[in-house]
Amino acid sequence: MLSSSRYDLSKIPLIPNPNGSPPNFVDPPTLAPVLRGVICTMISVSANFVVIRFIASHRQHKRPQMDDYFGLMAWLLATVCGISAMLSLKTDRHAWDVPVSFIDEFWLKNATVNCLLVGPALWFAKAAIALVYMRLFGIHQWLRVACWILIILSAPVYWHTVPLCGVYMFPHGNESWDLSLAKKGTKMGVPSAIVGSLNVALDLCLLLLPQPIIWRMSLSLRKRAGVAGVFMTAGLGLSMSTLSLYYRILLLRSTTDFTDTTWYSTACYLTVSVEMFITIIVSCVPACAFCWNTFVRDTALLARLRYLMRISRLEKPTSTFEPERKPGEVFVIHSDHRNSYDLSLSDGKEKVEGPDH
Repeated sequence: MLSSSRYDLSKIPLIPNPNGSPPNFVDPPTLAPVLRGVICTMISVSANFVVIRFIASHRQHKRPQMDDYFGLMAWLLATVCGISAMLSLKTDRHAWDVPVSFIDEFWLKNATVNCLLVGPALWFAKAAIALVYMRLFGIHQWLRVACWILIILSAPVYWHTVPLCGVYMFPHGNESWDLSLAKKGTKMGVPSAIVGSLNVALDLCLLLLPQPIIWRMSLSLRKRAGVAGVFMTAGLGLSMSTLSLYYRILLLRSTTDFTDTTWYSTACYLTVSVEMFITIIVSCVPACAFCWNTFVRDTALLARLRYLMRISRLEKPTSTFEPERKPGEVFVIHSDHRNSYDLSLSDGKEKVEGPDH
């Protein structure tokens, strides 16, 4: 192991450049601006969705529900992970452009924070979606059972990384926060890849779970497609978890053959971070639809905009402003009692209710 007493670690790269070029410690290619921009954007956008979610719960139930608390916990953990990642931007470059001195105690502790919290953050976010399904479609016993099975079985998948981090990411005995500990931490690559593969399977289950109920509703094909589209936003989470699995595998390969570990770890965390926040946003979509229909849809400004858009498509616009909405024209997510959402058309022809979870 290199010793700082014998070598200047700020001038030694983690690995030699494969093409034989000298290391670039001044202005190398880096993912730091991308990571910073994406994380700041996702934290801000998802925070708005979480706030809207709590507003909807207060309006419907006068108090937050279990899925709201799960969504909030997921957002808090994901935000801590994002801030921790932004504090370690100096290594978000190719490994041959990273001096050994950058792998210090501060960097290792930030990496440990991410290792500990990413799994629980993903679990809370996925569980929040399952709990929302139970609130929307809880009248179907098979769906409630399926959601609880997903929540319970997914817990060890995401939480088993916590004790493993305690084994591989923390110093024990005579160990210290140095490069040797970082090398031991690369053993987390295999559990990470396993979590990534099971994560894709869980996202696929969450995407498909409500579809049989939606497509059996007595609605027109256009209406069923619109309702399904609300829940198909989970497809965004599935795409990001698939991309995350790809980078988890690349990171695992890089840790076994000691190649570009820092670059792949940054790309991996970037996709995982987006996946966490997208999942949180997806779990808030029904609440946002409720707020739209409750606070925005019938406002004078929106009615005026609808009227202007309608007459802009006519050769001779009408002379009076009489915006109308036909019964059954708009899909509504609202609540008629304390402990359930209702999914219905505006004329109330179709309804799916669920008891409190």
